[in-house]
Amino acid sequence: VVVGAVWSVLCGMVLCCCSPSGSAFVAFENQKDFEKGIGKHKQNMGKRYVEIYKSTEEEAAAVVGRMTGTATVAHKSTGPPNEKSFVVRLRGCPFSAEIRDVEAFMEKAPPEG
Repeated sequence: VVVGAVWSVLCGMVLCCCSPSGSAFVAFENQKDFEKGIGKHKQNMGKRYVEIYKSTEEEAAAVVGRMTGTATVAHKSTGPPNEKSFVVRLRGCPFSAEIRDVEAFMEKAPPEG
């Protein structure tokens, strides 16, 4: 997974990959995509199966803060950190995975055009 912590906005998802833990966070724009993401629990990314758990933006920011030594992380917010946040935490990502690998795993289709 990308060294350090990287936030990126791709195809309507806010993604953060953190190393060396093999964790990643994905914030979806809506409930439908969030549920699709949760449905990927225990599926394989490469040769590793990935566990997916409900999370919050607050948890993602805290993990990134610990990784980077900062208390807060500026990123595009998709809403308040509560039970209605559409954030998942992936555990077990291949250590070589990059943000686009996480995007492909979550099967978010690129915009047409």
